[in-house]
Amino acid sequence: MTSAEVKMDAIIFIEGKRGLGKSTLGYKLLAGLNIEQPFSPRRDLVYSQEDTLRHLSSKINGCIFSDEMINVAYKRDFYQEGQKDLLKAFDMYRDSRNVFIGCIPFFVDLDKKIQGVCKLRLTVIRRGYALVQMQLPSIYSQDPWDIKNNQRIESKWALRGTKNPRYNQLTTVKGILRFGDLTEKQRVEYDSIKAEKRNHVFQKYQDEDMMTDPEQIFMRNVMKEIKAGKVTPKSFQLLCSINGKSPETIRRKINTTLKEAGDSKRWKDYCLSDKVKKRKDKLGFSVPNPVKSVSQEADKEDINIQKNTQDTPPLDPIKAENESDLFGFES
Repeated sequence: MTSAEVKMDAIIFIEGKRGLGKSTLGYKLLAGLNIEQPFSPRRDLVYSQEDTLRHLSSKINGCIFSDEMINVAYKRDFYQEGQKDLLKAFDMYRDSRNVFIGCIPFFVDLDKKIQGVCKLRLTVIRRGYALVQMQLPSIYSQDPWDIKNNQRIESKWALRGTKNPRYNQLTTVKGILRFGDLTEKQRVEYDSIKAEKRNHVFQKYQDEDMMTDPEQIFMRNVMKEIKAGKVTPKSFQLLCSINGKSPETIRRKINTTLKEAGDSKRWKDYCLSDKVKKRKDKLGFSVPNPVKSVSQEADKEDINIQKNTQDTPPLDPIKAENESDLFGFES
């Protein structure tokens, strides 16, 4: 497919469940190619839509390895919106003699047009073994992969409880490919590049979501105010009520965020009432004078009186003004 006479891209999809070795098979296929630009994992492994399109538009007689193409590289809505750009790139640069490999969980979940540009389909059935599938030579059929017919054949295996299916009964299967594991050096290099590039993509998309997702924006602002000590339990209830949020749910999310960040404190440690704040010297408040009494009974009575008084403090204009500023209301 990539010869100088044909001058066409070789578009290959490797499908299979997680952990069966899709990436291993793709790596070994590309490493064994004899082309103008030999496979370089650091350069040719891509984990984002932008990098994939950039490689398709600029590379000639090289490799493009879109590892974990659906469930890692792109946003959840990639195949509803972003697939048009990928299809255009496949069509516009189809004579660049590149080898494109994309790893996906299920081939049938791909858009039909993307299925149509695929030249070779490799289905990893178990570690070290993959079915080699190709389109049927048909003029009128709109299903060159004969998906419906092959699904019926597979359903019969399931009904019969067949443990060792006859894969040659599938109309698109041409054979079985056996493959081994990567070398220790290849595995170390691949894992290092994968971790670096995939984390970069995740962080990029997370930052984008933070800028557009109202839920993320709300949580970010709440966390900022709570850590600054500006939120009391009462104002927290009001804040959640104004934004139509469940206080219990938001409190759980805050505790989870603090735990994941390695913070030993929780919501109850940051969100303190004004009464508790006044008792904490580290916040700059003086400790109230202790109640003096003659006997133990008098002490208990005075303490109870003080507690009841502090449970319903009089309205403090300064406190009301501060809480009003937090939510944007006039006192």
